[in-house]
Amino acid sequence: MLSEQQNAALDAIKVWIKSDKQVFRLFGYAGTGKQQPVDSEVQTPSGVRRLGDLREGDWVFGQDGMPVLVTGVFPQGVKPAYRITFRDKSTAECGPDHLWAVWTNKLRQTNKPPVVLSLQEIINNGVRHTGGGYRYSIPLCEPVSYTERDLPLHPYLMGALIGDGTALGTTPILCCPDVDRDIADRCIGLLPENTKS
Repeated sequence: MLSEQQNAALDAIKVWIKSDKQVFRLFGYAGTGKQQPVDSEVQTPSGVRRLGDLREGDWVFGQDGMPVLVTGVFPQGVKPAYRITFRDKSTAECGPDHLWAVWTNKLRQTNKPPVVLSLQEIINNGVRHTGGGYRYSIPLCEPVSYTERDLPLHPYLMGALIGDGTALGTTPILCCPDVDRDIADRCIGLLPENTKS
């Protein structure tokens, strides 16, 4: 059973999901569905941070993969938490009041937006159908846009070394047959100045 504040938050989220607006802000009272452990990892433009270390004014990534400003922090105290394991074996922890955007097979097949349910509602409804298939799927976050950084190696060069090379010993080696000469030439052009001979 959801509280009055949770129902109001849920109604606001449902209206937003059906709209064409890209930004949604929920200023929720304690108990409106944001319950996660303080040691949860949160992706931020400057790297991974603990949820408990975030403060008002910090930036985190939103569902659209873009940075979103933290406008408030509301410690929840000690509460029960569940560990959810997804099909790909990744996990998340949250309390029974945490709100999730979920698709059912029918919503997905009819190209409808996800619905919002608390973890407790998901548990009460059952995670699997009687036939064994999963009842819900969770929308993935869009790719995140990290802040550009100066890296010691260009990402293409690093990928080529991982895919077609070795870094054993003191000198990295890229193995390219003549047919891949364009890859070798591009990698040579991307070498840092102090490594070219």
